[in-house]
Amino acid sequence: MTRALLVSVVLLTGHAFADIPPDNSSQCQSSTAGSACTTDDGAAGTCVAQMVGRLDYSDGVPPKTKQVQMLICVASAPATVRAAPPFLAAGLVMLAMLALIGVKLAGRGRRSATA
Repeated sequence: MTRALLVSVVLLTGHAFADIPPDNSSQCQSSTAGSACTTDDGAAGTCVAQMVGRLDYSDGVPPKTKQVQMLICVASAPATVRAAPPFLAAGLVMLAMLALIGVKLAGRGRRSATA
């Protein structure tokens, strides 16, 4: 009795997993390749044709794995923001300091001329 129960649980469990779609595939079911979509975790993406493994019960149990092509929502790469090189930032800070020093010296020159 226990053996029959174990075999039936294994067979039914395998069949249940066969119908679960792969991640990020439900958003592209009625779309075409290249369409905009949203991944399961909410990121913007594009529908892309990919090969995925599916269980095939056409020859009975145990099932064999076959490859089928499906549209999957693939997250788009975020736009890369290039940071300014450190020497450029340092140069801008030095220019700002020189400008402040120049303003300070120009102010001293006016005070001594008016006194």
